[in-house]
Amino acid sequence: MENNNTQLAQPVSNLIANNPEMWIEFDHPQFPPKQTHSVTYNTIEERRTLEKVTVKKEELLEALKANRDSHRSEFLKAQAGWKAIILEELERRLADARNGLKVMASFHYPEPEDHTKDYNRVIRMVEMEVENKITMGEREFSQFVMDDWDWKAHWTASNMAYVSHTGGN
Repeated sequence: MENNNTQLAQPVSNLIANNPEMWIEFDHPQFPPKQTHSVTYNTIEERRTLEKVTVKKEELLEALKANRDSHRSEFLKAQAGWKAIILEELERRLADARNGLKVMASFHYPEPEDHTKDYNRVIRMVEMEVENKITMGEREFSQFVMDDWDWKAHWTASNMAYVSHTGGN
């Protein structure tokens, strides 16, 4: 393990020695916690590697369509689970009301969100692009190719209970 720490520290030491004007904070077993070092980049390009990427139009369309189809499938599973939960809850409360028990008149089960339109909009934009290659930034790549949209974490968490209610089918 000590050998690995030395190997990990070597590039940082070289970076610090060669670039004394940039600030880096890091936690590492070999260094005191939150030790700050000064380092600089020679050019802005060194700091911003791969801010943009150029992809083939057809590969991007394939990724977008696969992501859209997966999203739609998961949405439909969540929607089926949501409907089942709503119906079960309504039936339970109706039975309670018929038996003279106190019934809460309201409940809150957020309806699953369908973002298929987000995918379709981007797919159409790409289809209409006249070039065979498309340049995009990191954010677009994250969303369009990696399927990591701003709404994705919330969407996945809110749909999880509904999908599990149907057994994931």
